[in-house]
Amino acid sequence: ALPILFNATFAHGAGGRARTLEDWRWAYARNPAGMRVWVALQGDELVAHYASQPHVVRVDGAPQRFAHIVDSMAHPGHRRTLHKNGPFAAAGEQLLSATVGAGKDWVAYGWPTPDAWRIGRLLLAYELVRRQTTLVQALGDGPRELPSGVERVQRFDERVGALYERCAPEWRASGVRDAQFLNWRVCDAPAREYRALAAVDAAGAWSGCAIARELDVDGARHTVLCDWLVPRDDEASADRLLAALSADARAHGSQQLVAMMPSWSPWFARFQRRGFLVCASPYMMVSGGFNHPHYDVYWLRDHWWYQPLDTDSV
Repeated sequence: ALPILFNATFAHGAGGRARTLEDWRWAYARNPAGMRVWVALQGDELVAHYASQPHVVRVDGAPQRFAHIVDSMAHPGHRRTLHKNGPFAAAGEQLLSATVGAGKDWVAYGWPTPDAWRIGRLLLAYELVRRQTTLVQALGDGPRELPSGVERVQRFDERVGALYERCAPEWRASGVRDAQFLNWRVCDAPAREYRALAAVDAAGAWSGCAIARELDVDGARHTVLCDWLVPRDDEASADRLLAALSADARAHGSQQLVAMMPSWSPWFARFQRRGFLVCASPYMMVSGGFNHPHYDVYWLRDHWWYQPLDTDSV
């Protein structure tokens, strides 16, 4: 029933590929941080699905959980029930009240389509964190081989956790990057091809890590920087990683390198000094009044470091 509902709702929107039960199991049942799924039935028919993917987030030095709302849907044959008393709203309200707030997942957030944003505002009190800008660099001609000091990563190990520990004090809130999370999110993701690169020092430790994948949009190929993990005082490692990302993107036929990060981050200005342009995007980060009361949309806007990898956009 789940694949039938997914594909009826999204019409193979994920790159033309039908969703499978294996996709659902990876996204929810195998998530190392847990599973949050509510469904609505009318008789024996599955008519609505509202779910979130919890992730471990370090907030002011302590581990908590933020939950990414994803795959919220009502069957097209039941769209007339998209009102406050309908099964979709009931599933969403029950999940949010049961799993989000003080003593639960502290924050629920999403990266909605325009229709999902409209419906979420109307039925489930979604609120805007920010309209997302992008940082875009045209690649042009240049090297296509990785520079020295940068290696490809096939699977993640304890070195990425050690690198995250160096970076984490820079942020009030950030999604934990460790081998367990990244192997699930990146290496084991079905039908998504990511490439991970690490800047490596003479002792073999990681001084930076970047994860990217290609997306074809309007006939042009873009390489999206899905995750950027570099200590802010190590611009030498950042330069090596950016050179490697650009070379690898050219080798994969991309015309542009695209990044996203909060405007308060020092990397937002540093990427611009390295030739990236700030551009508007159709994306928005949303949350809502269901959060822990200390962590509203204004706090999240000003203090939460997130990357595209924390969403389902890549």
